[in-house]
Formats: sequence, C-alpha cells, structure tokens
Amino acid sequence: MTVIGTRARPQPMDLVDKVHAASDLPDLLPRADFIAVSTPLIPVTRGLIGTDEIARMKPGVILADVSRGGVVNQSDLYDALKAGHVAGAALDVFETEPLPQDSPIWALENVIVSPHCSSVYAEWEEASFRLFLDNLDRWMRGERLVNIVDPARGY
Repeated sequence: MTVIGTRARPQPMDLVDKVHAASDLPDLLPRADFIAVSTPLIPVTRGLIGTDEIARMKPGVILADVSRGGVVNQSDLYDALKAGHVAGAALDVFETEPLPQDSPIWALENVIVSPHCSSVYAEWEEASFRLFLDNLDRWMRGERLVNIVDPARGY
C-alpha cells in the first residue's frame, strides 16, 4: 500500500510515504482507493469533502471519516453512497450527534456507524494523564509544553 496524506504544514510522518500540502487534495483524490478524513473542524475545513470532491474520487472508493461533523458534507456523501460511487464508508462523526434515528444513513448497508469514539483506545485515560504530568513537569522547569492548542489555527 502507498500511503499519501495532506497537512496544513506538510512534513514527513512515520508510516506515510509522501505528505502533500492541503491545497493538493483535489489532485490527490482521484488516486485513492481508500480515503481517511481526519482533520479538525475549522472554517477552512468546513465542507472540505462535498459534491465536487466526491466526484473527483475513483468509483468504488471507501471513505472513513474520523474528523469532526461538518468536514464531510453528509448529504453529498449519502447521495454518493446510495448511487454506489462511494462503495462504502466508516463514519464516526456526523453533522448532528448522535446521528438522529430518522437519518437515512442508518438504512445504508454499505456504511458502518460508530459513536464518535475513534480516538478512544484501551489506555487513553492513562496516556492523557501522563501527558498532563509531563507538561506539568515541563512547566515547573520552565520548558516548552507539548500538544498545545493554537487559538490562531483553531486547534
């Protein structure tokens, strides 16, 4: 498998063969057999994947959305799933959460729905506490903290 990705600030990443600028996304979509959407919801990513982007994807593509509701246009994705252009999807986030009981997405056999839990793993609470303790130690030593939110970027 060749793994390509996009980032606002492209830099090499473990397990990713090539990282491109976010602006390259339209040119990369037709190359992918599988697309994983994992980005924060900020003004520039709202509606990032909609009708035009889905049309650029290969017929039969599989899409996994573990970002935030609103990054992928849910109605446009539904239409593409129903038509078969997108062969299947694993959806962890929705524009309205929880996904309303009357959503037509529930009736699609080519969709797996999870309850916005993609970031949860067996030891996540312990890892979060270790991060807190590490940052507390750094703060007490006057060192730079890690994993800091940048209000200018929105995450």
